[in-house]
Amino acid sequence: MHIDSMDKHSSGMPLKPRCLLLSLSLVAILPGLAACSRSALKSSDLSTTGSVTAALSETATPSGQTSDLSAGVETLASTASPGDETAALTVSPEPTAPPLTSQASDRSQTSADQTTTLAEASSDPDESEQTQSGAAQPDVTELASLIDNFIAEYVSQGELSVAYLDLDSAQRYLLNAAASYEAASTIKVPMNMYCYDLAFNGQLDLNLTLTYDQAEDYEATAGLMSGAADGQTASLQTLLHSAILYSDNIATNMIFRYWRQTSESLSYRMDQAFDMHYSEAGEMNVEEACRLLERLYENPDENPYYDVLLTDMKNSNWNRYLTADLPVTAAHKYGLFDGNQHDLTLVYTPHPYILIVYSRNLADAEQILPQLGRLVYDWQTESRG
Repeated sequence: MHIDSMDKHSSGMPLKPRCLLLSLSLVAILPGLAACSRSALKSSDLSTTGSVTAALSETATPSGQTSDLSAGVETLASTASPGDETAALTVSPEPTAPPLTSQASDRSQTSADQTTTLAEASSDPDESEQTQSGAAQPDVTELASLIDNFIAEYVSQGELSVAYLDLDSAQRYLLNAAASYEAASTIKVPMNMYCYDLAFNGQLDLNLTLTYDQAEDYEATAGLMSGAADGQTASLQTLLHSAILYSDNIATNMIFRYWRQTSESLSYRMDQAFDMHYSEAGEMNVEEACRLLERLYENPDENPYYDVLLTDMKNSNWNRYLTADLPVTAAHKYGLFDGNQHDLTLVYTPHPYILIVYSRNLADAEQILPQLGRLVYDWQTESRG
């Protein structure tokens, strides 16, 4: 063949020995080529794996829940990341604040309910360690006298219950602690706490989308869901935000309806989780409310979502009751419905404290409650330093 002739003349070697030499050369070269090919394949695989890992890392986690609403409704311009202290929020109209339920029941108080109750500091060593060394202990009998005199002078109409707790010393003061009141919008605090507890434990996705059912959920309200169209959607996290920031009743009703679709209502779940009696008649008392705020402040499970809730309570857009005249930061939630006027407050002085008032048919509440809040603040800062 022509090619054989050329090979023979050009090399001066017979064809068979050259073929043998070529074969041996290929045996030596091919493993190297295969190794290079395998190396390139592994590099490509690693690159692909990295992309998948990066994509998975973008899914919602307790430190990166997002808040969004569909078009047509105001949106939160912030994420719900625990510890995030800033949020760009659109100011909503003053809330009208109707509560979750519209039925009020007749209530009576026994003479025992009218008795001022004082509790000494806990003897638990863990709680004792929380008291700052050398700090003066609050004299709650003095505070009780101040509050009793204030009520006698200024409260001419209605019923009033008070809870005070010094968070450093565990000294507390309770007035009419067993009296129950329509919880109104104060129920939104344990509602948030319960949902955040489940989210922290991986049992609830705060990015869950809920749909507004106008026939089921509508109430006159302020907030992100005011003016929403039937069928509007929002994330659970957005609804929790709006319920605290604006006391959004539609958002709250959507959350309660979501839980009604399960085997157990949210009312029952909160009662079991926090030792409440809310589901009996939609009521709470100041002792229960005080325990809730104490848990929120102490945060025994180190739940980062509790910081989200406290931030929302600090940024609440309605401030006419206990915190109206305070010169310091306070986290609070008011309730207002059918003669019930309440405020749950956590006040951040050097020795932080809880002050809660539940009231019914109180005359001039927007004058009396700010004065009472300032009275306790002045006493706290003067007696505690």
